[in-house]
Amino acid sequence: MIIDKFLQLSDKQAVSATAPSTHEVDLGQPTPNLGLNSQPLYVVVTVAEAAGGAGKINFALQHSDTAGSDYADVLNGVVPAADLKAGAQVVLPMPVKHKRFVRLNYTVDGAVGNGKFSAQIVAGLQANTPPADSPRIK
Repeated sequence: MIIDKFLQLSDKQAVSATAPSTHEVDLGQPTPNLGLNSQPLYVVVTVAEAAGGAGKINFALQHSDTAGSDYADVLNGVVPAADLKAGAQVVLPMPVKHKRFVRLNYTVDGAVGNGKFSAQIVAGLQANTPPADSPRIK
């Protein structure tokens, strides 16, 4: 997965309470049309440090017409904190219709440890499984 720093929403952001991502992305036009080309886009949240706990985290992609205010949820995914082990990924498809500014909001429900998350808009997904070894030549 290739990560563009300009499309990064969080970089190992510590989350133990409800909070927005440390960065918002300005898509540069009032009605962007990301996702209309042949390559679908995704918001990928990668767990840098396990969260743990009995609670849940709601990862919500939000959008707004103006920077820093009036954000509304576009889509979301809720994951139990116990499933958020280091290296795990939460993938949200980037919607075609959204406003100029986008960010991610982390909503914590219940007891959740201090997990760290990186989130970015990407064009491809990465499977965190190594390929099988090539046959050995003798």
